[in-house]
Amino acid sequence: MKNTFLILISLFIFTGCAKTSAMPLGNGFVQIDAEAPPVLGRTGAQKAAIKKAAETTLSYGKISFIVVDKASWSDLNISGSSSGGFSATPYSASGGYSSGFGTTRTSQTAIVIKMFDKGEKGSKNAINAQAYLDTLVSK
Repeated sequence: MKNTFLILISLFIFTGCAKTSAMPLGNGFVQIDAEAPPVLGRTGAQKAAIKKAAETTLSYGKISFIVVDKASWSDLNISGSSSGGFSATPYSASGGYSSGFGTTRTSQTAIVIKMFDKGEKGSKNAINAQAYLDTLVSK
């Protein structure tokens, strides 16, 4: 029971953290943006983008899609702070200093897809959206 709970929590943490969005570009083209936390890395962002592409394709009533453009990058943010203080009286003196630096990293990807109806010209090598989503469920 304990292992099942840990597995469910892990799945929620590692799969539920990616953010995606879809922006229609016209003529069956859509840009998909995805962002994933550091534990998922760039691969996690790319997987989230392809999943969103399949879902978007079906939501438009289309059957398949093909990726026509892509870009990936990672943002690294470094932040730091420091503080110090000193106080003295005729009988004692004290002081302190602290500093800290941290980094955060997010992996992002953007893809442009072209969506197709069944048998539409150019759809021969396209990814079947429903078949792709079915592979995710069966894993």
